[in-house]
Amino acid sequence: MMMKTVTLLCTLLLTMSIFAQQPPSTAPAQIDAMKQCSFLVGEWKGEGWMAMGPGDRRTFSQMETVESKLDGLVLQIEGLGKDASGKIVHHALATVAYDPESKSYRFRSYENHGRYLDTNAECNGSTLLWFMQAGPRKIRYTIRLNEKQQWSEIGEASPDGTSWMKFFEMTLSRVK
Repeated sequence: MMMKTVTLLCTLLLTMSIFAQQPPSTAPAQIDAMKQCSFLVGEWKGEGWMAMGPGDRRTFSQMETVESKLDGLVLQIEGLGKDASGKIVHHALATVAYDPESKSYRFRSYENHGRYLDTNAECNGSTLLWFMQAGPRKIRYTIRLNEKQQWSEIGEASPDGTSWMKFFEMTLSRVK
């Protein structure tokens, strides 16, 4: 019995010493920063188009579900787009989180085609913007709430980072 008590006491002291050495939590600062992205939380539905090449514009219907996770530390975004026949043309899951070390937002997405993106983002309370490199081209996506409080998103490409051409647009209304 004495041996069990000593073992339990040693385990508790060791555990307490490990937790005492942990750095202070950065969660409050992260949660505060993530409030800048909370304008997107909800369920959204609408329409959009994507240019697949010169003269080839394809329309789709889109649903986006945006949830705040881990007490506000992470924003989870799931999008599902279908063409007029009901075929899935886009299915993605993304997260947005704030990195207190770099003092920047990270946008990570996964598509049903196996592609993965991990990039910087900006979020300022009414706009979410993220960027990526696609070969020699720069790509940026911008989500804003328009004057009707709809999700207004555009995708643009640039060969040089100064002149931009829109290749994607969608407008969604909040359903929940």
